[in-house]
Amino acid sequence: MSGLFQELEGETCILLNAGVFTECTVYTRSEGELFAKSSSGFIRLYASGATSKSKYRIDTLTISTLYVNTFGHLFHRGSPGLKSLPGQPNYLTHEGGT
Repeated sequence: MSGLFQELEGETCILLNAGVFTECTVYTRSEGELFAKSSSGFIRLYASGATSKSKYRIDTLTISTLYVNTFGHLFHRGSPGLKSLPGQPNYLTHEGGT
């Protein structure tokens, strides 16, 4: 392991800030928590479409199966205490569609 954040190969996140779309690599940490890579670090992704960087919102996330904890943090794999994300958030994209 080369660090606490591990890249999820093939997954992408597009963040929106003041009309500017930024494509980011998706990373995971600990029990599968999801983060977007920023030039200065990592931004946590929330089930509501919000992020830990208050002016940024999730526009697109290519991961189709998501889980959420009681704080609204997104995860890419299930574990005890997590729930499958109900429904399909509008920021998810799937192969062959939006």
